[in-house]
Formats: sequence, structure tokens, C-alpha cells
Amino acid sequence: MTKEEKRNAINKKYYEKNKEKIAARNKKYYEKNKEKRNAYLKSYREANREKAAVYAKVYREDNKEKRAANAKVYREANKEEIAAKAKVHYKANKEEIAVYAKVYREDNKEKRAANAKVYREANKEKLKAKAKAYNEDNKEEIRANQNKIERNRRRTDPVYKMKSSIRSNVLQSFKRKGFTKDSRTFEILGCDYDTFIKHITDKFTDGMSLESHGEWHLDHQIPLALAETEEEVVELCHYTNYQPLWAKDNLEKNDKVRLENISFTNKVKYIKFLNRI
Repeated sequence: MTKEEKRNAINKKYYEKNKEKIAARNKKYYEKNKEKRNAYLKSYREANREKAAVYAKVYREDNKEKRAANAKVYREANKEEIAAKAKVHYKANKEEIAVYAKVYREDNKEKRAANAKVYREANKEKLKAKAKAYNEDNKEEIRANQNKIERNRRRTDPVYKMKSSIRSNVLQSFKRKGFTKDSRTFEILGCDYDTFIKHITDKFTDGMSLESHGEWHLDHQIPLALAETEEEVVELCHYTNYQPLWAKDNLEKNDKVRLENISFTNKVKYIKFLNRI
């Protein structure tokens, strides 16, 4: 063993034996000389900016896991203090933070979208449980907000108002198990009740029945979201554009188009809408 190795071994042994004592002494020295030490470090950084930047970068790269672990431990141990500081900082710099956040979002759209997608994929169950819990705890508030948004949109968007009215009209007629030939529903669907029911039941899959409506929904093959005028809303509400779809599948489908579920006749009939996809 060389002299240097021997000296290092002795120092290491001494440190292990007196770890707490050394830490206490260092802390006491730091507290006593805080201003002096900070002034010296600031002066050193100013005089050695490039050197310090290179060193800091190398250190970060070489100690990623260690720094992440230390940061996590610190956050867990200082949650309230961190939250309080963040709140004070946000209030004092609200406008500046808003501008920075907007610029950052604009400059990193693709990166943020990719990160969000990865996070959602890795945390599906967690996000689902969190959303469910939030919805359960805030039912009335959510319902009130949805109703407010619905009323406002119906008041300002005539196409949306017509979509909502027709959906409600057809659904209520279906639940009543009938409508007359001089009714608005007959005019919208372009057929009588028996023809509409036959069209729907002919498309039933295993497990579907008229009695189980609710477990399945009345769905538009070509979604109403593609309609841009009131006339197009009526066009897409023709009975031939309806299909029964399990509730879960319909909620997942939302306003998307599933070409495999659309008949050749409807693909030709509604080609102008399909060209908007």
C-alpha cells in the first residue's frame, strides 16, 4: 500500500468513526460563516462562469440518479414548505410566469404531447381511478357546469342546438315506442317507426335486444360532429345512418369514424362527409 492509499484509509476510518461529530462541526461553521461563504461562492462563480457551468453540467450528467433520489427525499420531507414558497413565488410573479408558460407551451408542443402520451399510457389505471374519484366527489358541480356550457352553446350555436334537439327528439320517440307519420321524428328519420326498429334490430349483435337499450346506444355511423350546417344535421339523421352500438364502444368511439362499420351504400351516400376526415 502506498503512502497516499494508507493516508486515505486512515482518513476514511476516522470519518466513519466521527461522522456525526464532523457533520455537527461543519454545520456550526456553515451557520457562523454563511454570509462570508455565500459571498465567496458568488465571487468565485462570477470569476469562473464558464468553468463552473462545465463542471455543473458534468456533475449533473454523472449523478442523475443520485440527484433525483435526493430531490425526491427532500420533496417528501418538505412538502408544506415547498408548497408555501411556490404559492408566494407565484403570487409575486404571476404575469411573468404566465408569459413564460405560454412561450414554453408554444415552443414545445410536440415534446409536451409526446410526454403526455407516454405518461397516460404508463398510468392508465391510476388516471382512471383519479378521474372516477373526482367525478364522484364533484357530481353536482360537474353537472351544473355541463348544463351551463350546454345552455350557452345551444344559445350561440344554431347547428349544435339542432343536433341536440334532434338527438333528444329521436331518443324520446324511441323510448315511447312509436311516432306518427305527421311527426317531426318521421320527417327527420325519413321512415315510420316499424321501419326504423327493423333497421336497428337487423344490426343487433349478440346480447342486444330492445329491452336492453341503455346498455347499447343509438349511434350515428357518420358522426353529427361532421355536420357544418343545419341542413347537414338533418341529412345525417336519416335512419340509414343509425346503428346500435354497445355503450362502452360508443363512448370510446365518440366523434370518430369507423369505416369498417359503415356500409358501402352509406360510404357512397355520405362521401362528402368522409372527405372531411
